[in-house]
Amino acid sequence: LLLAGPEDDDVAEHFRCAPGPTIMVADRSAEEGLNLSFADAIVHLDLPLSAARIEQRIGRLDRYGRRQGMIRHRILVPSDDDISPWAAWYALLTQGFRIFNRSISDVQFLLDDFEHQVFETLLMSGPEGLVGLANDIRARIDDERKSQDEQYALDRIALAEEPVESFIQTLEDAEADETALEKDVDQWLLG
Repeated sequence: LLLAGPEDDDVAEHFRCAPGPTIMVADRSAEEGLNLSFADAIVHLDLPLSAARIEQRIGRLDRYGRRQGMIRHRILVPSDDDISPWAAWYALLTQGFRIFNRSISDVQFLLDDFEHQVFETLLMSGPEGLVGLANDIRARIDDERKSQDEQYALDRIALAEEPVESFIQTLEDAEADETALEKDVDQWLLG
């Protein structure tokens, strides 16, 4: 099955319903919008120098409600020489972003900074420099996720406290007129 472009809205359904093993070849237009959660693997015929684009591509398969197992990735790059920019970029994606093992959508706003850093490093230091970014990028992603987890915990506490605060305010309002409260309680208790 060949995806010719955005005009073929039913391509995912044709792909899903095809009898037997099927391969879908898609261009950049399929990086957004298609639900391919039923597919088993992605063969990357290129690796754009944008982690966000790769995340979008993987997101076609890695969708909420996915019933298949882990997504298998096969990557074909123009050169697999250890000192090629493609091998260095793949190493950074694998070791720094860890993009083929876990979604990076939760740190999406960091990706522009990373992209600029990747371009600058590649131009100034070559492929060796990209590999050197892996630890820094991984640490920044881990720090951001930890920060998000802490903020989530604080938000949960704040949300849990709201009903208690409302109850306390109601009690304080009722206690403001102690004479009326005492009269109402006595009437309730004594009948």
